[in-house]
Amino acid sequence: MKNGYLSEYVFINNINNRKYKETNILVQELLKELYPKIKDNDLIIAYKYGKYAKVDIVVCVRNIKKGISMKTGNNNSVHLEKIDKFCKCLQKYSFKESERLRKYLYSDGTNNNTGENRYSTKEYQQMYPQDIEILNKELEKYKKILITRFLIKTDVNYKVNVDAVVYGDINNFIWATKKEILEYLNNKKVDSVGVHVSSLFFQSWDKNLKYNPLYEKCRDYIQIKWFSLFEDILMIMCNRNMVEPHKSFKSDSVKYKKKNSVITKFLTNIWSG
Repeated sequence: MKNGYLSEYVFINNINNRKYKETNILVQELLKELYPKIKDNDLIIAYKYGKYAKVDIVVCVRNIKKGISMKTGNNNSVHLEKIDKFCKCLQKYSFKESERLRKYLYSDGTNNNTGENRYSTKEYQQMYPQDIEILNKELEKYKKILITRFLIKTDVNYKVNVDAVVYGDINNFIWATKKEILEYLNNKKVDSVGVHVSSLFFQSWDKNLKYNPLYEKCRDYIQIKWFSLFEDILMIMCNRNMVEPHKSFKSDSVKYKKKNSVITKFLTNIWSG
């Protein structure tokens, strides 16, 4: 079993059929945010959600369901979708650069995967910097819509959307609510040569530069990567708890005041570690 799936089941086993007061302080802080009126003796039900949903774990308290997306590791992939479907979605918002986006994803000089020469992302960025600049300016107009689509809204076949993102495991995790994530990423400015909206970067699922027939179908999918997920969630959590980050971490959008709490000590240990 992969570490990510193992963390999900361990998380579930540690909170399912337990009272709120029986969970650890990190879980209590998270649940208090999701359920402001939760009581010590309230029973928590937790279970694994659909395999292809953005929600990994559903938590239920007093018959109210909340969706949690669990993340671990580096270079997290947060969204995968066929290019045709995604571009069709963009048409509803009068997005003007679908063809340019297709060319970027296929990186073979065409918008339909028929070019003879395929280039890596780095090569394409060096060859067509103006195209990427145009794409980023156009995507910026739809930032909030796209962030919601990539991180919060799940497939129509599933009824529960993401209410919080958790990074780590049951005894050592950081988290942010969907409201906090949308606000933070919508306001964050990212200077990059890659195609992106805020911290979320666009790429082909697999460019298949070696023409392996097993991976050829992957070229028709757009993948969204959240490379700075840990740093972004940690900054959101520091904002919430008014903790001053380590001096090596820089952000122009944050104001801090120190306060004493268990969470403050937890965050301070992360920075110092």
